[in-house]
Amino acid sequence: GVFSSGIALKAMQDMNDDMLVVIAHVAVGITADADIPPSEGDAKPPKPSPPGATISEEFVVTDYEGITQALFIQAGFGSDMPNNDINTACLRAVQNACEFNSHSCLESCVPGGLANVQTHVCIAVPKEYVPSVDKQAIALSVKGLGPSPTVSVQEGGGLFDN
Repeated sequence: GVFSSGIALKAMQDMNDDMLVVIAHVAVGITADADIPPSEGDAKPPKPSPPGATISEEFVVTDYEGITQALFIQAGFGSDMPNNDINTACLRAVQNACEFNSHSCLESCVPGGLANVQTHVCIAVPKEYVPSVDKQAIALSVKGLGPSPTVSVQEGGGLFDN
């Protein structure tokens, strides 16, 4: 609550330390080259809408790296205090973004299983930390969400397509 947050903020002020905060944006979807089998009664497989296409007034398809149909998009944050280790903060941000989704259904819900799932993680970090981000460690942390996750790093605050 507010009381405990106030105590934590006071404790941080007393420590006189900076706090590193990282934002993660995780998009999981069906790959562009997925071989989706036809549904019963369909003559051919449904084609995902191309990036930029308007599906409805409120929804426009976003071009995530290798994803043609988004299944879920989540944001999370992570920090590491007092060490300010950028990679610990990044991994915590990714875990926070993914922890409230059920990924166990991907294998059975996506035609062709996990081979047709693509995950893209975008990490927003302060400028001076960009070169230190371990993209390979981040990709390994979401390896169960498709065969070849991609990772990009944004400098500064996070501005993500949704």
